[in-house]
Amino acid sequence: MDGVSSRFGVALTVISILINVLPATAGAQAGKVWFKPKTFAESLKQDKKTCIAQGFKAADRLTTCLIDNGWTLIDKAVYEKDGYQCLEQANGGPKDLVRKSYLACMLDRGWDLETNIERELTKLALEAKQICDFEEYRMYVERSACLPTDITLEQLSDATRINEKQKIAMMGFTKAIDDVENRIEDVQRLGGMLSRKMYEYDLTIFRPAIDTCRIELFQGKLTWGEYNRRKRDAFTQRAIAIKNATEDVAAYAKSPVQ
Repeated sequence: MDGVSSRFGVALTVISILINVLPATAGAQAGKVWFKPKTFAESLKQDKKTCIAQGFKAADRLTTCLIDNGWTLIDKAVYEKDGYQCLEQANGGPKDLVRKSYLACMLDRGWDLETNIERELTKLALEAKQICDFEEYRMYVERSACLPTDITLEQLSDATRINEKQKIAMMGFTKAIDDVENRIEDVQRLGGMLSRKMYEYDLTIFRPAIDTCRIELFQGKLTWGEYNRRKRDAFTQRAIAIKNATEDVAAYAKSPVQ
């Protein structure tokens, strides 16, 4: 799908950064929080629910159960200090490398935060970005920037319609990107709450919107400028959906276990 490198490259620079900077707490000891490598925002709450369902409801037994499930009590102040310093350091670099830099910095300090799901999505985003640079798709990409954030004013105001040579480039580009898109969705389904929420959004809202734009451009119903504006709008709405989904997952993770 068009701009997939923006979708899973730039997007990953914002997804869960705030959640990962402040790990979910269990309130076990003053100044302490629970930490487990490679977990999702909601993982602690879900493990607590499982422990309680198994009969480990008393505080001491719940603590034992969580430890048995790989959780460790750590110093909250140390973790937060490392998190904020790494985030500040990452924000000083290239925007498309914020998330990668943050994770690398935290790993250097002993905090392994990147899940296998995120690592795979990052690899697929890189693969998609490379497709954008293929010469055989140049006639398409020069009319519609691969990254929505790179769409120019000239492209937004382009009153021409797609020609036959551009159609050939577009078909090749679409086929290559959709192959990556399908693999991304396979990975999304295996992820945490945020990943699954965005999978549902992409499947029911984002992909249909982009596919409709593609068809109408190909049929000559849209100019390049109209196509680019609608594509940009679809990505803008997706960014809002990411923000809302992230906040929903954070709220769930922090809510009491019933």
